[in-house]
Amino acid sequence: MGEREEAHSQTVAETPTSPSLTSASDKPGVVQVPSAQQAKATSKADAMAGYDFDNYQGRLYRIFEGTVFEGVVTNHIDSGLSGPILVMLTTDYYSHDHQQLLMPQGTRLIGTVQSVGNTQQRKMFVTFHRAVCPDGFSLDFDKYIGLDPLGTTGLATKVDHGYLMAFGAAAAVGGLGGLAQIGNNGSVLTASSQIRSGISEQSATEGEQVLNHFLNRLPVITLKEGSRARVYVGRDILIPSYAEHRVDPTM
Repeated sequence: MGEREEAHSQTVAETPTSPSLTSASDKPGVVQVPSAQQAKATSKADAMAGYDFDNYQGRLYRIFEGTVFEGVVTNHIDSGLSGPILVMLTTDYYSHDHQQLLMPQGTRLIGTVQSVGNTQQRKMFVTFHRAVCPDGFSLDFDKYIGLDPLGTTGLATKVDHGYLMAFGAAAAVGGLGGLAQIGNNGSVLTASSQIRSGISEQSATEGEQVLNHFLNRLPVITLKEGSRARVYVGRDILIPSYAEHRVDPTM
């Protein structure tokens, strides 16, 4: 029995042990960079996840919050309804050390325009949720806000509040009331003068209603194709180098 126990202990001592896996986060001063599989698992939790054509090699690079993408609008937009907006980048964007091209010019940014909901609104509120690179590689954005060329929130080329039409309609109705008073002698009460006074009062009331209708109408905001636009990065994003994209050619 003593020999067996000695042999068993020797066998256990000679059995190689697997090296312990230490993540980068366990080492002080080391920042763990998400792998391709981890990044895709967190950013592609939708119905198209099973048909994902976007892959890459190498490390990820950070685009910091506060970065502003420059581009031009490629579709005409009317504020009557919510709808899509497309912006094409006009500048190349590199990593923080300026060594790696991350998003080349020609990349399309896809967003959504909210319909106008205020009579005093002067711009359309726009958010962007996706970018598609020229090679077909796509990135998900966290609803980054659209800015005008001056850097203020919202986009607009032309705003029509309809004030001219409102005052024109009110003036026309008021003119009809004034015409009804022609020939009316206020000192003599006749049937015709009473009719004219009634028409005048009714015209004044209708003119006020018409004016209120136009003044309460939502403005028509237009954003023309080719207008300059900016996209504000509201949260850090990790993306691969453009040279490391591996896009399925059968997509």
